[in-house]
Order: sequence, then C-alpha cells, then structure tokens
Amino acid sequence: MESSWSASFTRLSLVILVFITVSVTSFSASVPPLKSVCQNMLPHHHDYKPQTSQAPYQITTSGSTVAGGQGVVVMLNSTVEGTLFRGFYMQARDENSKPIGSFTANDFAKTHSCFGIRYSSAHHANGKIEKPNGSVIWTAPKDYIGEVIFISTFVKDFVTIWSGVYSDPVTVTP
Repeated sequence: MESSWSASFTRLSLVILVFITVSVTSFSASVPPLKSVCQNMLPHHHDYKPQTSQAPYQITTSGSTVAGGQGVVVMLNSTVEGTLFRGFYMQARDENSKPIGSFTANDFAKTHSCFGIRYSSAHHANGKIEKPNGSVIWTAPKDYIGEVIFISTFVKDFVTIWSGVYSDPVTVTP
C-alpha cells in the first residue's frame, strides 16, 4: 500500500515538475495571445513598468508604400551600439489604431492572432538570445487603402522594457 502511494506521489510530482518547466521556458520563447497583451502590447513581467526614456531601438521598413496584398520588410534595430534586446512584440495598426494585416513567421519572429485577425501580431522567436536587430515580413490586406504604423514593445531584459516605439507611416495603395 505504501509503495503504491509513493509511486503515485512520484508520478504526480513529475507531472507537476514538467508542467512548471514547460510553463516557465515557454514564455522566453513565446508571447501568450492574451487580450490584454494584444491591446496594451505589454508583457506580463510582474508589475514592471515601461521605461520613460527614449527607446534605444527603432522600427524601419523597406518602403514607405506597399500595394494591398503585397509585403513589406519591417526591421527592428538597436540605435545605440552594444544595446541589444531579448524580446519584442509588434503590430501594424490602421488609422483607427486597430491591428491590421498579417506577419509571416521566420527564425526571428513568431506570430499569433489578436482580435480574430490571423497573424496580426509578431513577437520574438527566442527570448533567450540577445540581438541587435531582426526583421519580419508584413503583408497588407488586399482591400485596405490608407496608412499603417508599426508599433512595438522592446524587451531588453525581464525588467527593462520600452513600449510605444513607432515606425514612420506606410501607405497602402490599391
């Protein structure tokens, strides 16, 4: 009887340990598509607040115009030599500040859906690796005409975060 209880306890402990390990390591490699993350674009790193200083990062694009249904390369870069980032979270927003278009996952970025819009957000593929830059392709909706702005949150480390980093506008044409 005692060995049966001991074996059950050991199995339960192992399951809990595996669950905790998967939960902890998954956040460094992914961002959960929670409504609050989709809306305010902030990581859930306890009560740490974004920095109020100028971000040492920028968002640039491969062009200032893109045709509907076509892609543009969106680049995230450090603006201060030696300043790296571990993570980021980015969306393209239309003139009403709603997520729009879709990102394509690659070695640098994963995607997830917000507010029912497939692949409308891009985030770091690996938060354990420090990086000075990276890029992801964003595709404009075929039926949209107007301007979009890319907005990103950069994570230097678990407690050092800059939010509200904006690109210059990109015009989507027919």
